[in-house]
Amino acid sequence: MERSFANGGSTANKLSSAWVRAIALLVITIAIVLSAFHETVGSFINTWSTSDTFAHGFLILPIVLWLIWQKRHGLIAMTPAPTVFPVILLWAVGFIWIISDQVGVLVVQQLALVTIIIGIVWAILGHQIAKYLIFPLFFLFFSVPLGEELIPSMMEFTADFTVQMIRLSGIPVYREGLFFSLPSGDWSVVKACSGIRYLIASVTLGFLFAYITYTSNLRRIVFIIASIIVPIIANGVRAYIIVMLGHLSGMTLAVGVDHLIYGWLFFGIVMLLLFWLGSLWREDRPEGSKKQDVEAIAVASPPAPSLARNMTVFSALIISTLVWPVFAGYLENKSLPSADDPLLVSPEVLGNWHLADTSDLPWQPGYQGYEQAVTAHYSNHEEDIFIYLLVYRNQRQGQELINSANQLIAKDDKAWRRVAHGIVEARALGSTFPVKQALLRSPGGDLLTWHWNRVGGVDTINAYQAKLIEAKEKILGRSGDGIAIFVAVPQAPNTDRQSLLQDIGSELVAWLENTKEQ
Repeated sequence: MERSFANGGSTANKLSSAWVRAIALLVITIAIVLSAFHETVGSFINTWSTSDTFAHGFLILPIVLWLIWQKRHGLIAMTPAPTVFPVILLWAVGFIWIISDQVGVLVVQQLALVTIIIGIVWAILGHQIAKYLIFPLFFLFFSVPLGEELIPSMMEFTADFTVQMIRLSGIPVYREGLFFSLPSGDWSVVKACSGIRYLIASVTLGFLFAYITYTSNLRRIVFIIASIIVPIIANGVRAYIIVMLGHLSGMTLAVGVDHLIYGWLFFGIVMLLLFWLGSLWREDRPEGSKKQDVEAIAVASPPAPSLARNMTVFSALIISTLVWPVFAGYLENKSLPSADDPLLVSPEVLGNWHLADTSDLPWQPGYQGYEQAVTAHYSNHEEDIFIYLLVYRNQRQGQELINSANQLIAKDDKAWRRVAHGIVEARALGSTFPVKQALLRSPGGDLLTWHWNRVGGVDTINAYQAKLIEAKEKILGRSGDGIAIFVAVPQAPNTDRQSLLQDIGSELVAWLENTKEQ
């Protein structure tokens, strides 16, 4: 069949009507889906509005639309060919969304919603067009506020890199965790020093630059890898330069607002150099190649779909996507908190330990959103141990056990700092399980702490396992309650407190298990 785009023949009219119908279905379907998933949509906007790290999310959709506009000639040469194949995948994505909704994992909900939007485009426009738009559609994922889970690792790397560079510079430095001291003053690596903002900005721009600048996949991959590695190393160098500026100036430079100014200025210079070097190997497409591509696409494009086929795909999309928010509403109503839920009460005795005065606890975990806090001071007349149980019942967004805002030390707690941490094995009820161990330091003394979570009767430190157990419990119609457990003992110099923690830890688990059965 001959296709003519220059003289406006009947085939062109069919193509035009097919596109009008496809665009109308796209707009209607996406509008309905976004309305149904309005809470997830709101989480995008809220994060973009309140976080400097993810403020670029507002720019992603305009960039995607611009990328699609650049391909408009090729798109016009194609014919939308609706397909039900993506609908099968959308059922799996919807199931992932409902699990993440039940356990309050926003980032997975957001990834699922973006995938659903991409699946809708794929289903309504067909395989050929979806493949042609693969990068613009993929770029939508950069709207998801993803990456904060890397902050602890990046903080550790920044501290390691900075301290090592200071030592190579011949300056004595003493380090405790993320804190280190020079003869001129004290420094610490905080969240803002992790470099996550630089990394996310660099990777987002790196993907876009590589796609626009190169045609070779090898060059694209190399530049993307560079856009990941360079900001991580650059952030370490930035931190080292700031510390050295402070040290050499007698702590008069780079210790206030200028600290951030120098950091962004340095990052800007590094990024300019990276993109300038990348532009030296740019690849321009030969003249006339776009026209040849359009002609080849026109020959391979399928015939216009029937109205019945369009409506079949539209109906399948609506059913496969709207079922999940409806199901979520059903589960939410089913698991409303009960006023009859019993409160935990500290036992008078735990093994050989007896409840003592709890009015003066040395430290409080930096957790929030819990329904009940059970704190207790136990003594065996020789040693003191402190227990903190933070209970999360019928967990929901903002009131959940696993949350990035929950930290061992509260953000505004200036008295305590973590100087060492690791993982040890605890024993209880004939089995072992890992717990997080940390040494906390304050002017008043040190605390050795153990911390783990208990969800659905399972003791774990794995956040993903805790979330999966919570999801299973909720989908089965149970509450999915969780408890953050902390045990702390004063740490005297050159003493072993492991046996004390082991003793009280096993007694605590046995008591919780007995309480659950009652």
